[in-house]
Amino acid sequence: MMKKLNLHYNKILILSVLCFVFFFCFGMCFSSKAKAQISTDNFYVKSVGIRYAEESSGYGVRFIVRMDKTEFNTAEQANQNSAVIILPEMLYDGTKLIKTNDKALKIDVTNDWKQAGGNENEMEAVAYIYNIPTSCYGMKFVAKGFMESGSGDNYSCFYTNASPATSMTDVAKTAPDDKKEQVSGYIVTNATVKYKNGETTTTEDAAYGNLLTEPSHTEYEDKTFIGWKAKNGAVWDFTEYTAQANITLTATYVDCIGNIIDNSLYSANGIVVSESTENVPGGFKKIAEYTAANYIHGQYFSAVRLDNYSEVHFALKTDGNFNFNNEKSDSSHGWLYFSLTQNTDATWHLIVTDSDGTKVYEKLSLSGHKGEEGATGVYTNQALNAILYGCPAGFMPQNTGSTLTIYFTEVRATAKPVDAVGEIVDNSLYSANGVVVSESAETIPGGYERIAEYTVNDDYIHGKLYSAVCLDNYSEVHFALKTDGNFNFNNEKSDSSHGWLYFGLTQNTDATWHLIVTDSDGTKVYENSSLSGQRQDDVYTNQALNSILYGCPSGFMPVKTENSLTVYFTEVRGSKK
Repeated sequence: MMKKLNLHYNKILILSVLCFVFFFCFGMCFSSKAKAQISTDNFYVKSVGIRYAEESSGYGVRFIVRMDKTEFNTAEQANQNSAVIILPEMLYDGTKLIKTNDKALKIDVTNDWKQAGGNENEMEAVAYIYNIPTSCYGMKFVAKGFMESGSGDNYSCFYTNASPATSMTDVAKTAPDDKKEQVSGYIVTNATVKYKNGETTTTEDAAYGNLLTEPSHTEYEDKTFIGWKAKNGAVWDFTEYTAQANITLTATYVDCIGNIIDNSLYSANGIVVSESTENVPGGFKKIAEYTAANYIHGQYFSAVRLDNYSEVHFALKTDGNFNFNNEKSDSSHGWLYFSLTQNTDATWHLIVTDSDGTKVYEKLSLSGHKGEEGATGVYTNQALNAILYGCPAGFMPQNTGSTLTIYFTEVRATAKPVDAVGEIVDNSLYSANGVVVSESAETIPGGYERIAEYTVNDDYIHGKLYSAVCLDNYSEVHFALKTDGNFNFNNEKSDSSHGWLYFGLTQNTDATWHLIVTDSDGTKVYENSSLSGQRQDDVYTNQALNSILYGCPSGFMPVKTENSLTVYFTEVRGSKK
């Protein structure tokens, strides 16, 4: 049972508090997730005070918790336990200050309740943080009291509201006149803030209690900026947190997932989306948004085909509910992270997690087959919208108010591993007639080992610059290219996708060549069943690659659409007869 005893102290508690403060100041990382309990008007944090240095147990901050005496007597008869839990302000988000957070400091006060001073109708208990290091006098702490009893179905737990965020400095500033001199050493006037951005560190002095100004950070094409993190793992909120103790903030990034395969999750069937100012979630680079009146149909998801991808990722959030195939609804309004993994039978394993990594939804086998190609008029087999809609209800945001807004990232993916095709027959697709190419930082497409690039100001890149390697002895030849202009297929077709085009040449029995060109999804872009490599002039050699690809009648070439024209390309690979 709870005993009405005066507050007592012990060395073990002091040691645990010292460790707690040390880790907060010098780098402990926190994580927790649980639901906050209901607070009551009869159970609250009364005030926060300072413990003075001359007192035997050391100086620090004290939190006074009070409870209505009638409520307390009822709780005592129920054998309730009680404690005060404490976190630094920057780690408090309204949900993490709970007893199940094993990173928070918990001070048991079950046996420390006594009659409240000046109020005969209340009981009170006092919890202290002792011997706070000098470097942390300005650090603000938040506290809650809680009381629990029972177990299983009979378990109950009640919390006070959170105390105001308070530091040694804050309390010292409110000391009575006869204590001001004694506590003057606890008052921090300035804090030194260090910003680490890669190899660069800058320092500024900030007045205690003032907001900091967020500095600029380096942008990386393949990384997402998460924010400026303190050593304890908290991301600094420049709109809320004020200068407290000396602190180092580090620009923190996470790697992006795979490569972009569509710049917008919603992009099909005429939908028009707009840019968004929402913060980009980790692993992604772009945010767009779309507002509708009721729900957003699954046909508007990207129609990008996923045949050749092993994993696909995107993230979204909505101010309405998100319906998971009529099996579950999520109304958290937080980011939902979707991961699709292709199974061996070409179905898809979907896992959806929230920002804490907790699994929200899982489906082992989603099909992207809507019948024969074009049969539905809307969906293409293995397109993302075919996978996410109509199984049986699909995945869609639904409004809870007068309108519905959804925020979403690009679609990113990892290509299936592809074995290299044959042997290298030329290290560069463009290599003849004096062309000078350069190495490229572009991601190498599956099945190849090298990437180069070439830029001109001319209207097109002439076919004579293709490799002049002779292909007489090869049964198959392969290469890939992409351009920031258009690609002209022999004056029969033009491609402006700016994506990778995969060329496959197969030698026919009459020494002509059968050409098939596909895109990254495996969709056929162009086909010609009989290209000749027989040339009779001084520039081309019979059966050379540039002989096959140029002059039949116009050939295959990148064509400029902007001020300059760049083409990216792999090595040439082949299989011998």
